[in-house]
Formats: sequence, structure tokens, C-alpha cells
Amino acid sequence: MNSVFDDFLSISFFFEDKCPTFPKFVGPKPNVIKLLLVIILCFSLTNSLLSQEGNIYDRAKDLLDEFNEKHVAPPARDSVFSIRIGELLLDEMDDRGYFYLKFDSTLIMETKFFDEQGLSKTLDFHLRNIYKNYHERIEYVGKALENLKAKGSEYTEFGELYFGKGNQRYKDDYPALLGKWKRYIAYSTYLKIFDVVEPKIMTDKNATLRLFPKYWDMVVEDETCGLDDYDLSYEDFCNVFLECIAKAHDPHSSYFTYQESTDFFNSLSSENMTFGFYMDRNKANSLEITYLIPGGPAWNSGELNEGDLILMLIAGDSDTIDIRCKDPYDLIDELNNGKSKKLQIKFKKANGEIKSITIRKAKTEMDENVIKSYILNEDIGYINLPGFYSVWDNLGASGCAEDMAKEVMKLNRDNIKGLIVDLRFNGGGSLREAVELCGIFINEGPLCITHSEKGGTRVMKDMNRGTIYDGPMLILVNPYSASASELFAGIMQDYNRAIIVGDTTFGKGSVQRTYESEKDNTGFKITMEGFYSIDLQSHQNKGIAPDIYLPNFYFKRPKEKNKKYALEFPKVEKDLVVKILPEINIDPVKSASEKRVAEDVYFQNRLKIQQLIDEFDTKMFSLNYEGVLEIYEYFNSFLKFDTDLTEDEFNQVKNNSTDAILYDFDAAKKEVNFEAMEDLKNDIYIRECTLIMNDLIKSK
Repeated sequence: MNSVFDDFLSISFFFEDKCPTFPKFVGPKPNVIKLLLVIILCFSLTNSLLSQEGNIYDRAKDLLDEFNEKHVAPPARDSVFSIRIGELLLDEMDDRGYFYLKFDSTLIMETKFFDEQGLSKTLDFHLRNIYKNYHERIEYVGKALENLKAKGSEYTEFGELYFGKGNQRYKDDYPALLGKWKRYIAYSTYLKIFDVVEPKIMTDKNATLRLFPKYWDMVVEDETCGLDDYDLSYEDFCNVFLECIAKAHDPHSSYFTYQESTDFFNSLSSENMTFGFYMDRNKANSLEITYLIPGGPAWNSGELNEGDLILMLIAGDSDTIDIRCKDPYDLIDELNNGKSKKLQIKFKKANGEIKSITIRKAKTEMDENVIKSYILNEDIGYINLPGFYSVWDNLGASGCAEDMAKEVMKLNRDNIKGLIVDLRFNGGGSLREAVELCGIFINEGPLCITHSEKGGTRVMKDMNRGTIYDGPMLILVNPYSASASELFAGIMQDYNRAIIVGDTTFGKGSVQRTYESEKDNTGFKITMEGFYSIDLQSHQNKGIAPDIYLPNFYFKRPKEKNKKYALEFPKVEKDLVVKILPEINIDPVKSASEKRVAEDVYFQNRLKIQQLIDEFDTKMFSLNYEGVLEIYEYFNSFLKFDTDLTEDEFNQVKNNSTDAILYDFDAAKKEVNFEAMEDLKNDIYIRECTLIMNDLIKSK
């Protein structure tokens, strides 16, 4: 249960080392021969450093030249831009203050990566100083952890805990940093005991304290193991610096080693049995899902999304996999190449909800649709779209617009009266696919506008006359619906083609494109344009506001405007001829929904949980047995609030008639399909959407 409130863990632990000092010559003066050797050594070292300096300097300059040419709004290369890079470098290397001191942060922030002539010619010298300092801090942390072993009995009580804002990220000296470290270990030790042992021991203070030294050592060992992820080579560190240059332009531009990306996608094959997802460790060292293979088992579950955090993996029925300290790619290989065909995944959604699913290893089917449609309450179509994948993403098969069209046609054969498209947690993808998807539901006309200072204003139109579905439509979104999801929802809203239901979306209105460098085996993703709706408004930093709001709880509500260096797009002028559809009479439908939500115990319970989350940051707890138990029980109290439908209230879900016939001939697909439908049955948002749709159908 401690995973529920990992995001609140803002207790930073820090370590201090003395300012770097240079060795002094002591003893007799060197003779002439020794002096010549020193001169030769210094000359060789200087040449070596200049050669390496030229490497990172040239790479950085080439990247800056690319961004100057292609970026939608490249900032000036001045002291302000240098400060941006310093802030990002701190975030990338030690965003929560695990290693650096206040002195270190000041050193980085005052480093002049740019001078009056532009990119500093001494860039390599600056980076090597920062790199050396970074490794000295990591080395000290390792020694400090080693010294903390077998000392758990000394730290069962350690002051106060406060999770609100205001904690100093980088501390001043060793005592403060070491104290923070001990507090962190003590806190984590109590949580580990409460999460692992039997409940009766958790409520017995003496029994808990007897276990404390054992679990203290376990936590120390876990943290020691985690240090391996921070042991970067200088080449890796330079790649991090180049990533900071890209991110200093905007939060969605990035630099990457192109070969790694190429190897990754080359490893995807329809011939291999896989669980269909990839993962990596985030800055908090948690395993995070980074990619779902369209059509793979993880994608087909309808539950997993990029950004979900993996809490536990169980192969087969009971083989719990130790995910500590394992390289994510090695772990994926172990899972995909192992004997177990079944994998249980306990994971945390981006909004903090804890869920568990079981998926089964399978080949990724490239010759069939990777989107699935269902029938709700006998006559309402439902399609969940986890991401806007393109033809390339789907490795030779069709893109999501074409796949969606196939599913809508299946639903048409079943004479649906309404359609629900679920874009919750859909972080976007291909802009072109989103535009083409709009064309399925809109007859003709302009759909959106893209703009950049260099490229001017372009209108993206629906090139194909006609639609394949013109009935009532509802789109379900939440704050994790971003980019292409927002574009699609916004166009449907602007044309009065659909009702948007849920919560205000993320607010990303920019377009990125990926390039391969012509000079070396690297690549970069760059923000090239902003996109606008047909009313010439950008939803950048604002998001798409729903027509009908449905409450939920969020541990951290994501917003584009809260990201560092988020772009602001200017107003644009363009003459458009737009024939929008008649306005939907939403008022009676909205009023009926608001009344149901106000009386619905599940929605009200979610509001109560949000209130408890908001109150948590104002509370102070003792860092001892009683205090941490209080925190644990505080978050366990969320479990008393039912937030999902009970069995006697389940949504009515069935396959469309076309798929139902196919599943009768494939037992494996039938089992996966059954589990996907089970997850839809207890979803209160789907229930409310079907009720809204019924009201909308009646009103027409």
C-alpha cells in the first residue's frame, strides 16, 4: 500500500563533500628531467582534452544548429539559456537531492555554458568538472550506506515528517544531508515492515521494533543496489547534457542515441512471443512502462498505458519476480524468454490508482486490427484507444485511423444507436492519424491549423468526403489525455460532432518530428509547430474543457503549463470556411448527469479521497512507529471508499457480432477478450457515459 503515496515522499536526503581542492606540491623542487616529464605529460593531456573537448563541443553545436533551423521558437543563446540548461542538468542528474549539496547546485547554476561568442569553447572542461564532482558524491553515498548497515536499532525514532512544499532540496553540509538520509531509511523501513509482515505484527509496536534492524538492512541494501543506475560514463553524461540542450527549448523536444532506438524497434517482431510492453526506470528508480506494442497482450488488456508504474510482477501463478536492481531490458528479456506464459502485473496509474491485471504471452498479430470494439447495454458502441499509433508504429500494418474505421463499421452492422470513444490516459501520438480519424466522423472541411514562425500557417483538411458514422457520439477524457487525443477531442467539440465527458485534458498543443543526425549515429525529436482549432485558438497550456464534468481523484494533476519552459503560442489569423454541425442541446443531458453524480456514492467517494489527498500536505507526523503507522493507516483509509461498481451493478458488455464469431474459433483470444471485458464491467465512468448517451439518444 505504500506505493499509493510514493509521490508524496518529498523527504530529500543529501550528502556533502568539501569543495574540490587541487593537490599541492610538497618536498624538494623537481629536477630538470622531472620538469621536462611534467611538461610533456601536461602537453599530452592538454591535446587529449582538447580533442575530447572538440567532440562534445561539436556535437552540442551541431544540435543547436539543428534546433535553430527547425524549432518552432528557438530561444536566444544567452545567459538565460545557460541557466535553463543548468536547472535541467540538476533535474536530470539529481532532481530530488540524493547526491548533490547546495554548493554543487550553485556550481552548476553558475557555470557559463554560453558566453558572448555563443557556446563556450571550454565546454568539455566545465562538463568534466561537473562529472567528476557528481561521481565523488555518488562514491560518498555508497560509503555512507555501507556505514549505515547494522545500525537500524539506533534510528527507530527520528524527529518529524512533513510532506508539504518548502523543503530545501540541496542541503548545506554533511550533518544535514546524513540526517536526511537516516530519516529516509527509517521511514522506508517502517513502510516495508507494514507492507510485508502480517497485520497483527504491524499493530504490535514491540514486535515491529524487533523487526526494524532486519528491514533497515534490507532497505539499505536496496538503495546501495540502486546506485548502479547512477554510475554513468562520461559519454553517457554528455548525452544527458545534450538532452538538457533539447529540453531547454521546450519539454517535448529531446535528444537520443539513435542506435538505441533503432535496436529497440528492430527487436519487435511478430514472430516472437512477448507480453507486449517495454519499461525503464524513472528518476525515482521506479519501473515505468515506456512503450506498448500495438496489438500486443499489454495493449489488448485495455488497462495498461505508457507512464504506468510497475509495483509487482508474478510469473505464472505464484513466482514473484525480484524487480529490485535489475536492468529493465534484461528483465523484459527474462519475461519474454521465460517459460511462464502468464504474467500478473500490479501497477499504479498516473492518477495514483492501484490496479492488477493478468496478461498472457502471445505473438503480436500484424495482420489484424489492434483496436477492439464492444457493445454496451445492447445498442451503444464502445472503443478504447490507448494511443494514436501510425503505420510505422504498427510495423507494417495499418494506422489507428484505419483500424478505428474497421471497428466502427463492425459496430454499424450491429445497428448501434450511439458511440463512446475512450481516450483516458491516451498521451497522444501521430497528429496525422488524429486528423484522419476526424475524417471518419466529419463530412468535409478544415480540421485544424498548424503554425510556426518559419513555416507560416497551414490548414489541415479532411480530404475524403463522407463519413462512416454520423450518430450520437461521446468522447471520454481525463487530465492524462494529451496531444493528438486533445486535437481529436477538440475538433469533434468545435464541429458539434461529439460531447466531451470527463475532466480537462493535459494542454499540449505542439507537434514534434523525429530526425536522424546526418553526422553521427544519433537523433533528436524537435517541436516544429503549434496546432490550433478551427476557431484559431490553441489549447496549449489550457487543455480541452469537457462539456460534462465527471469527478475523480488525482495525486498529481498533470498540466502542460506546469512543465519547465512550456511554450506559449501566438494568435494566428486565417480565413476559414467552416460548416459546423447544428449545436447539440446539451443542457438537459448535462443537468441529468450532474444530478446522478451528486447522488452517486462512487463519484462522491472519489471526491472524498481527493479531499483527503489535499489535506495530507498540511499534516505533520512523527518519524517513529506511531507516526508512520498513522500515515499508513491514513492512506489505507482510502480503501473503505468504494470506487468501482459491485457485481450486481455491472455494466452490460459484449463483443460486436463479428468478433464474437471469431473468438469462438480461438480459445486463447477468447480468454484475453473475456478478461478485457471484465475490466469494463465495473467502471463507473463507462456506466455514466452510457446513461448520458441514453439521454442524448432520447433527446434526439
